[in-house]
Amino acid sequence: MRSKGYFAVFRILIGAIIGLAMLVIIVSVINYFRNINVSASYERYVKGFQNALEGLGENEEQGLIVEKDLLLVKGYYTSSELAEKFKIDPECIELQTHNKSIFKEIKENKSYFLIRDSTMNVFFQCIKTEETTCGFKCIVSFGRKPEWE
Repeated sequence: MRSKGYFAVFRILIGAIIGLAMLVIIVSVINYFRNINVSASYERYVKGFQNALEGLGENEEQGLIVEKDLLLVKGYYTSSELAEKFKIDPECIELQTHNKSIFKEIKENKSYFLIRDSTMNVFFQCIKTEETTCGFKCIVSFGRKPEWE
């Protein structure tokens, strides 16, 4: 008679272990696909800037590159990151954002802090100018077309 009670406890324990294992697998798969999306978005972010550099325009009507629906993760976005990657002066790159509710401006180093993960369009545009040492200026604008002064 006692053996039936023991089997019921083991069944519940085995069921709980299987349920926990399935939950871990599901969470891992979700995290895996999110990481793929983050990586792909970062590659598109860098590629968008590269395309803007290669399509250097003469005026504000030329060379606008739009990368739609990029997943931007919480953290700092700086012109020096792109400048280092492409070996150009950080003064030649300007970041703009028009959504002050999710971006906090860090004035000391001309960067922005994204306070939560967000999906948005990012605009890239580079124009030839004599105002910088590079001979051009690039704007990376989060959420809206760049505004040239």
